[in-house]
Amino acid sequence: MTTLGMSTTQHNTTHHTTPHHPTPHHTTPHHTTPHHTPALPKQLSRRKPLRLIALLASAFLVAPLATRAQDPSQQPRGCPANPTQGGAPYVCVTTYLYSPWRVGLNVNETQVAENSSGAFPNNFGYLTTFTGFDDAIYAQPLYLPGVYTTSNSNADSNCSQADGCNLLYVATENNTVYAVDADTGTTAWSVNLTRSGGTPENEPVDFNLCTNITGNDGSTNVGITGTPVIDISGNQAANTITAGTLYVVTASVVPSSGQDCSTSPLGCYFYQDLYALDVTTGSILASTVAAGGIAGTSGTVSFSARTSNQRGALLLQGSSVYIPFGSHCDNGGWAGWLISYGLSGSTLTQKGAWLATAKTGLKAGLWASGGGASSDGSNIYVAMGNGQNNVPTSTSGQKDASCAAPCDYGDSVVQLSSSLAVNDYFTPYDRALRINNGHDWDLGSGEVMVLPSQTGGNPTGVAIQGGKEGNLYLMNRATGYMGGFSGSTGTCPNGVDDNLQSIYGCAQLNEGLCYAYTATPHECGMWSSPAWWNAGNALSSSAYPSYFYVVPYGGPILQYTLCLAQIAGTACSNFPGTNYFTQGNKSTDNTNFKFPGITPVVTSSAPTSAYGILWALDDSPYGSNPNYAILYAYDAGALGTYKWTSSSQTVQAPQANQFVVPVIANGRAFVAGVKRVGVYACMSAGQAAPCSY
Repeated sequence: MTTLGMSTTQHNTTHHTTPHHPTPHHTTPHHTTPHHTPALPKQLSRRKPLRLIALLASAFLVAPLATRAQDPSQQPRGCPANPTQGGAPYVCVTTYLYSPWRVGLNVNETQVAENSSGAFPNNFGYLTTFTGFDDAIYAQPLYLPGVYTTSNSNADSNCSQADGCNLLYVATENNTVYAVDADTGTTAWSVNLTRSGGTPENEPVDFNLCTNITGNDGSTNVGITGTPVIDISGNQAANTITAGTLYVVTASVVPSSGQDCSTSPLGCYFYQDLYALDVTTGSILASTVAAGGIAGTSGTVSFSARTSNQRGALLLQGSSVYIPFGSHCDNGGWAGWLISYGLSGSTLTQKGAWLATAKTGLKAGLWASGGGASSDGSNIYVAMGNGQNNVPTSTSGQKDASCAAPCDYGDSVVQLSSSLAVNDYFTPYDRALRINNGHDWDLGSGEVMVLPSQTGGNPTGVAIQGGKEGNLYLMNRATGYMGGFSGSTGTCPNGVDDNLQSIYGCAQLNEGLCYAYTATPHECGMWSSPAWWNAGNALSSSAYPSYFYVVPYGGPILQYTLCLAQIAGTACSNFPGTNYFTQGNKSTDNTNFKFPGITPVVTSSAPTSAYGILWALDDSPYGSNPNYAILYAYDAGALGTYKWTSSSQTVQAPQANQFVVPVIANGRAFVAGVKRVGVYACMSAGQAAPCSY
């Protein structure tokens, strides 16, 4: 099985000099029959709020806009408060892995949580399945509570109740976006965004059917693959959501003269389009259709809608949406792009376009196994796949000014400004080995995880990245100190990098994160992203340890203890010394997760809770028969043996898709797959109920 397009974009090769720009199939949303089997009553205590301590709750209500969402515990601006629980905010899942930091952390899950004895609920299990979606689901679903609208076009009557409805937003490879009542399964609205006269991209024969997206699920469509992002910052309602915008990218191909675009790209127009949708009704607020779709130039290189694969999650920072692009399984010429747009009125305007290989225009795509780009609120972080790299040797680990323009950043972690100017970067010393001798050792095979700034330590902020050779890197994210390129010529692991700390697997079994090999060329390590948990300690202090987790291909869940300051009398008393992190616990139930490994998420009932649940979705059965996804729940502190698994309930589970991550919100766990979403919750007599222990 080839690995998902590491990178991607080539000079745009269309086959006509006068392209046309068809409109989408639907300019207003259409509605379908209920999306569930069987019908469900509303969840008990629907949208039960998050119980934050009073101090934190009041801080959310009075904080100025500039300080909102400055750490992963805070909900995005516009997320409503629950007046019955002292004004504590609801959970709003508006982006991939819960926040732009991409730490996979939800510290506001009060309904499904360990109790004060560390026990997992004994009545948690399979609840139902939402069905009726028109194609495979690779994008992570998003979740909004209390969406209120009186629009007659909304088919879900719950949305016009005083407290609105909880909506799960699901996007498919048929270019369709659904808003589904997360409690009943009823479809509130749906809209298909394929260009008029066209189809979703159908993996033309010269791309060899990139089977990491197609071929495993009975469909060859490539439509919406990257996770959308939602902006609710304009919502003014105190206890509901009455306004918000969902941004999503589609892929369409439009034939001319009856050409079959599934057999040949000749005579076919390829488009990538950005849409802005109203979250309450699905109405199209704006799109790039009339402008000819997403575009971009860097020097003499132009963005190619045909060879580009919008695999990574969209990122919202400020008023801009950032869109990463990678390849179709490394087929065709490609190069990595990050392109930004802003919405003004009914117009989407391009704000910037960054090419990862501005010198050669080749390879180094942004795909991150479904990740894409992350943010610390000011800077943007991306990790590239295989490609050319010509950055010069740095001085003392700092970025060398001679790399101002143009530079190729293949297999690097790059820090960008909001205007997409390079601020800093880290390039491993073994950059040449990653692409020579048939190697395919992407550094960017997962998301850059950015941790919130912490006081009392040095450094105060870090980023973490792993790759397909089994290496793991900790970087100082202070601009100018990420690590640059050391120029070391030693053989892995004997070379020297100038980042803070590294673990080296060097594609050698049982070294670093290298637990198993793929087929030739030998690859191991991570096709996934890490998760982080503060373990109930202050998120902004270096005085206490926190934990991060990685799940490499073929390995167990690995926990690492992270300390950025050496403070006597604490668990960090022996840190940092020469190390900032060290391996801690791991899963011990012989569940070694097969390809592609796991992107875990962690939930707890409050930022100060010392009890957390680590959720791991095993999607390794994709492409096999049966191929049901299996969900696991572990104690985030001890790990050890799982506390719950859906393995005995696989017949109800969705068929697995690659790189899918679960969404846990408001007492339910949602698992997307092939044309359906599995729902898990605490139950009594087959109905949603409070958790018991």
